[in-house]
Amino acid sequence: MEKTRLQLHERLISVLRKSGVKDPDKHCYFEPPSQMKYPCIRYEAEMQSVDYADNTRYRVAPMWRITIIDQNPDSLIPNNLLEEFPMYCTKDREYSSDYLRHFIYTLYY
Repeated sequence: MEKTRLQLHERLISVLRKSGVKDPDKHCYFEPPSQMKYPCIRYEAEMQSVDYADNTRYRVAPMWRITIIDQNPDSLIPNNLLEEFPMYCTKDREYSSDYLRHFIYTLYY
């Protein structure tokens, strides 16, 4: 069964719920509004990862960029994201901007 964006969205909402975010469905964005509510998860599609063998494409894995934005530098959301997707998620980087901490992950889902 192919995984859909909506299934990913539901799993990201469960990560927020586990982290104690109130109204987590209002804090998870695929197409973010101009005024986001924090803490939040913003996600977007990246190019697909394609593996080849014997000159044949044998696996295509959709990639997603997951950005967790939180005022708290010790946010629980990144750890809960890694627990939800233990084998398919890697941390890219982390930075601070406008007093908000940004945690960037790549997810193969």
